[in-house]
Amino acid sequence: MHPHVYPCSKIETGDARHETKRDTKAPNGIIATFTRITGAAEREQRRLFNARALREALINAIIHNDYSAEVPPLVEIYADRISITSYGGLMTGLSLEECLSGRSMPRNRELMRVFRDMELVEHLGSGMRRILAAYDSSIVHISEHFFELRFPMDQGALELAAQATPEVTDSGAESGAESLKQRMLTLLQVTPLSKSELARELGLHSVTGALNRSVGTLLEHAWIERTLPDKPQSRLQKYRLTDAGRQWLVQQKGS
Repeated sequence: MHPHVYPCSKIETGDARHETKRDTKAPNGIIATFTRITGAAEREQRRLFNARALREALINAIIHNDYSAEVPPLVEIYADRISITSYGGLMTGLSLEECLSGRSMPRNRELMRVFRDMELVEHLGSGMRRILAAYDSSIVHISEHFFELRFPMDQGALELAAQATPEVTDSGAESGAESLKQRMLTLLQVTPLSKSELARELGLHSVTGALNRSVGTLLEHAWIERTLPDKPQSRLQKYRLTDAGRQWLVQQKGS
C-alpha cells in the first residue's frame, strides 16, 4: 500500500519558531492510546507508538538534515509503521556504533542552537538515547544519502483497536475502532482478502481474536461478504467489500 507522506517544512525560510512547532506536532490520530476495561474492573492501555521517541526522531531529522540539496525531512505513514527520514546519511567521521551509543555531530549547528534556545532539545545525543530506550536498533536504516527510522505499530494496541475506545492526545483524531474498520474496508476495496492476508496488511503477525471479531462485526453490518458463502470455514475463504461497505467508505471520505 502507498504511504501517507508528510514532508516537513523548509525551516530555513519563514519564521523558524512557527514552522518548527507545527512540524514537531504529530498528524491527527497517530499518537492514540487504546483502552479496554477488563472483567476485574481494570484498564488495559496500549499506545500505537511511543510518543516521546517519535518526537525525538522528528526533531533529529530536522536538525541533522542536509538542506544543501533542498531535500526536506520526510514522514511516511504505512499500514504497519511510521517512517521518519532525513537526507544526508551519517556525518563523516561518525560511525554507526557511535551514533547508536548516543554520540552526535550536528550537521546544522545554528539550527541546533535555535532548537536549544526553544527548549526542544537538551544536549547532543540525548534524542537517539531516548529513541533506543523505547525501540531496539533494528528500526535504524542508514544508506549513503539517507537516515531512516522505522517505528512499528504496537501489536497489542492494534488488537485493542478492534474492540476498545481510544484516548487520543490530539483533538479531532478519529476513534480507533472507526479507524481500524475503515482500514479493513479500504483494503478490501482493492481486492478480496483472507483473514491471514488482512492480518499481514494490518501489520499483525497472525490472525488475532480482535481481527476475527472485527470480521464478524463487518459481516453483521453487511459491509463485507464471504467469497465462499456456502463454505464459511473453508481454508480458501476470502472477504470482499459489498455495495453497502463501499457506500460507507464514500460517506467517510465526504465527512
